[in-house]
Amino acid sequence: MYFKASLDLFSKIITAMVAGLLLILIVFQTVPFTQINYWSIGLSGSLYLALFLVTYGFHTTGYEITDTELIIKRPFKNKIYDRSSIAQVVPIENIVLRKSIRTFGVGGVFGYWGKFANVKYGVTTWYATRRKDAVLVAFTTNHKIVLTPNDSSGFVTYLNKK
Repeated sequence: MYFKASLDLFSKIITAMVAGLLLILIVFQTVPFTQINYWSIGLSGSLYLALFLVTYGFHTTGYEITDTELIIKRPFKNKIYDRSSIAQVVPIENIVLRKSIRTFGVGGVFGYWGKFANVKYGVTTWYATRRKDAVLVAFTTNHKIVLTPNDSSGFVTYLNKK
């Protein structure tokens, strides 16, 4: 079963702003004011473009649940979890989610993914596209992931079926 994951408005705005700034850097790269500015803008433009492409490649596009696996769909490489190692699947209250701190990851460009810390849930790995209607998947190994399918209640119900 496939569950779509759409970006929230904030993430769409941040992604558009970063893309616009990247475009400005690339345009200025072709207008050499001085030799130093030309190379510094070209280098930073290339670095930002590479980071933008990596961010795109690892953002979440959806979630697939098979009989044996939970698959986080991403353009470059899917992340696969074994369903038999899932201990608990529960919805997260929006207020609890807002109290999370990004420790290493992306917080807006093409969604929210990486390592986040939370007082209630501890360290979690996010594969999220929105900042609300999240689902916590806890594994028997004490690893926890946060997902944001468009139909979060249907996702929880379907994933809890063994």
